[in-house]
Amino acid sequence: MLEALDGGGEDDDDTSPEQVVGKFLPLVEEAAAALRASRDWPLLEAALDEAGAAAAGDGAAAAAPSVFLAAGLGSLGQYRARLRALRPPQPGGGAAGAAAASSSSSSRDARRRACPRAGIRLFQLALARLLLLRLRGDDQAGGASGASFSAIAADPDYDAVDARLLEALGFSRALSAPAAEALLSEAPDASSSSSSSPCSTFCYMPLCPRDAYDDVLSAFWSAERLPLLQIFGTSFGAQGETSALVAALSALGGGGGLGGGPPSAMAAAAEPPSEKQAMLAAASEGVMVEVPAPDFACHGVGVAVHAFSREGSAAFFAKSCVTQL
Repeated sequence: MLEALDGGGEDDDDTSPEQVVGKFLPLVEEAAAALRASRDWPLLEAALDEAGAAAAGDGAAAAAPSVFLAAGLGSLGQYRARLRALRPPQPGGGAAGAAAASSSSSSRDARRRACPRAGIRLFQLALARLLLLRLRGDDQAGGASGASFSAIAADPDYDAVDARLLEALGFSRALSAPAAEALLSEAPDASSSSSSSPCSTFCYMPLCPRDAYDDVLSAFWSAERLPLLQIFGTSFGAQGETSALVAALSALGGGGGLGGGPPSAMAAAAEPPSEKQAMLAAASEGVMVEVPAPDFACHGVGVAVHAFSREGSAAFFAKSCVTQL
């Protein structure tokens, strides 16, 4: 895997993004085929269907998302550059050859330590590809085929290699920007309060920090728009058990600790929730439906599909102390 990611042998001097993408693309497609054939894929499809139905409510058909955002996947181009920098020297003969062989062994160990997540990132990218195809309708799963559909990838670390690779995988744009910024700049109708028909949006955000989830939720923060958002990423419920979220609860005056569960955000705060408390508010007030999803051995944490019910959102925002963020 590492040898394939960094390009291979010493005579491999490809430098253009097109040449690198030519090497990466088969790796992503191979990983996507393996994920698609795994027993976890039907489980994820069932989780996606359940979350969509929960958001629609009352037996209504779930709207097919017209915007897909993949955020926080990391830069394979950067991983490749780091691996190439640590490429072991080719051993020769004699004492110099022995020294080179020893250096080669040390270099291989350094490469493994330097990029322990390179393979994970590759499979996350492959999973993003499968989600794109499903949402777009290319896999006959009832996506947005024939309708307007936009697929955006966003990560502050993206470079030219990542942009070309993502475009080759079917993404409309690859932006070196945080998730919420990408949504607002590239798909303004997805969350615009001035839009008469905001877009239904699906976000794949593996291993993102809590602030990134909060920012995306804040962009949809109204009774009308929040049910149009789904997020597949680190379990919000699991994050509720981290020390960071406990600190946020304490700031709201909730106290309680890990065992007591999140307090009512509205009971705890006379002021509207701040931009960094959106996830807490949604999780603690019954707005959110969280459907556990398989890990595919490419996340390393509990992941789930998060949807937001129309009924729960309407009740939540109808409370007198909840206003637009």
